[in-house]
Amino acid sequence: MKSLLRIFGLATALMMSVGLASTANAYVIIGNSKFELVEHKNGGWDGAKAHAEASGGQLATFTVAEMATIFAELNPAATEKSYFVGLFQDPNGAEPDSGWEWIDSTIYDPAIWAAGEPNNANGNNNEDWAATAYASVGLNDLGFHGGPNRVGYILETSVSVPEPSSLALLGLGLAGLGFTRRKKA
Repeated sequence: MKSLLRIFGLATALMMSVGLASTANAYVIIGNSKFELVEHKNGGWDGAKAHAEASGGQLATFTVAEMATIFAELNPAATEKSYFVGLFQDPNGAEPDSGWEWIDSTIYDPAIWAAGEPNNANGNNNEDWAATAYASVGLNDLGFHGGPNRVGYILETSVSVPEPSSLALLGLGLAGLGFTRRKKA
């Protein structure tokens, strides 16, 4: 009987875990992508890009809707720090708001910016890289090395997420195994 209860408990736990994506806001999973904040100050935007690639991922790319989830879960705006993402301005783009592209060809939507951005602050026409805005939800255009609050980047890696039906099937299979074992005893 104890064995049956253990198997039933395991099956129930597996079925209840369907849909859980992150713990303690260390990362967030959206679709097949995992997003996490990485502390890394070396080398400006190119250094962050190289570090992300060496870590098996890339600088994060996302839609406006995905950004809302990322900001809600990871909350980079509350840290008063900024993190590079995979959005940059083509050198031939008209300043300050034309020619922005994601590194992986994700569709660019100007609604991704924080209020008043991009703006080439202080007359700096070299704010051609994007990072999280440290005081609000949205992105900020920064120079190559970022601003005084830049501490790293958002890493995006691919993950395979088991389909909910697969986990439920596994749970039912374990429950069935428990009932089969019970009949033999």
